[in-house]
Amino acid sequence: MITALFLSGIVWAQGTSETLTSCLNKNYPDYVIFLSDKKIDSVFYYANTSIAPVIFKVNKYKLYPNKQLDSIADILRRIQQLTAVTEIYTGSIDKSQKDYALGYDKSENNRTLTVDYLMTDATEQTPIHFKFEALDGTSLISSHDLKTDIPIQRNWLTTVMGNILTTDAQLIISIDENFENDWIDAEEWWNPAVIVPKEPAYDESTRTYHIYTREEFAWLPDNILDMITKKDESGKSVNVSILLENDIDMSGVEWKPIYTSGEPTYTVDGQGHTLRNFSLNGKFGAVYEYQIWGITLGKYNAYTGVWGKFEGVMKNLTFENITINGLADDEVHTDIDGNPIDHSKEYAYFAGCVGYTGANYSTVAQFENVHARHIHIKASTGLTTQNIGGLIGWIGVGATWLDNCSAKDIYLTGYQAGGLVGQIVGGRGVAIKNCQTENIHIRLRSRSGISGFIGQYNDGAGSKIENCVYPVHVEYIDDKNGVLTDYEPANNYYGSCSKNKDKLVITAPITLL
Repeated sequence: MITALFLSGIVWAQGTSETLTSCLNKNYPDYVIFLSDKKIDSVFYYANTSIAPVIFKVNKYKLYPNKQLDSIADILRRIQQLTAVTEIYTGSIDKSQKDYALGYDKSENNRTLTVDYLMTDATEQTPIHFKFEALDGTSLISSHDLKTDIPIQRNWLTTVMGNILTTDAQLIISIDENFENDWIDAEEWWNPAVIVPKEPAYDESTRTYHIYTREEFAWLPDNILDMITKKDESGKSVNVSILLENDIDMSGVEWKPIYTSGEPTYTVDGQGHTLRNFSLNGKFGAVYEYQIWGITLGKYNAYTGVWGKFEGVMKNLTFENITINGLADDEVHTDIDGNPIDHSKEYAYFAGCVGYTGANYSTVAQFENVHARHIHIKASTGLTTQNIGGLIGWIGVGATWLDNCSAKDIYLTGYQAGGLVGQIVGGRGVAIKNCQTENIHIRLRSRSGISGFIGQYNDGAGSKIENCVYPVHVEYIDDKNGVLTDYEPANNYYGSCSKNKDKLVITAPITLL
């Protein structure tokens, strides 16, 4: 076993001059480290191995990538492989009895095989090679040697999922980088704690609210109408802005959606911040009456999300860890006094980080640089779950556009469901530009208007999808048995389009060779 390697030499600039700062952006491995500009030496090292640092002198002010640098990196890669540690885990499975039946294992067809804690470097990802073999006695049932290393990192939860006991297994690697948080992504509970809302500061000169704390953000649901209906000295309505000055963590506290309908539009600017850890159980929101020819066929607590309804401009904001109706099928959940809570009538209707927007032709609904991460939406078994999206549940016919938005790690149950948007009525002009989705999981209760990008278009006329990326990893699962289905959407970008499909303009992203 090679335990150490020492190299020294002088590396001079080649071809062109380049500062240290710009060189750091080059595509070198994670273990390439440059010391500060004030020092003459630089160090290549690999953390948590017995490899001694490789020290060599460079001209930092005329540093340029060259063959010698690359050869040193290659040597270290090979040493890493020679010094890698192999751990073998063995265990047995009782076919008739589950040792664990929570989380993913709630499904009849899912079972946790092994769990372990691995020690890693405090600051960096560590790639590990994963190989799985299943035996019946001494006979090999299946073997899976993952060609791509799996990254693990301190306080990350890395999960390998799939039909791993079959020879044609489809494996999914799920990485939860928020494992260190008090509230685990998609853990199905509500925090009974109570947040006392606090009125945020308002700057009259700029007509701007500044939100610094979760108590101030909790002020919005019950006071949003007063906040956005301000008038100037002449009595004319003014456009109010709401600015996030910090990340807001609600810690799973039960959330009442922010709701406006027909009032003056307003602007929400996240300023690059994140709204995270919201739990919604469906009892809040406005009542939606489903009618045909004036006859009411059903009433639902709809418009569910951090914003149940939104009209205006939303930008520079990330939603993270949003669970809607996460305990819809739980029979033992109790309130703060220990009394059972009935979740049997909790719908997920017009649900997403933003439930409903763009209702009519005059509505302004614009979303720029808005992102959704780790979103879970479902309703009680047998109840309507529709118009649900990782970012937006439903978009109407208004002048709506999304630009540079995304949705990642989305888990939906229902129909008219999409990784980014659940349903778009369309027929006028709805533009989706420079958007992308990835790692989308949809449990089907009906095969109607479902895809990893847009669920359903009612009318494709006037709408366009421009320079967008649909998901590579997407699953369509039968909600009754938890088994992967053969469902395929009508298009990679949408599940179905009821009319004017030929008028929906799709422009593929530009590929640079």
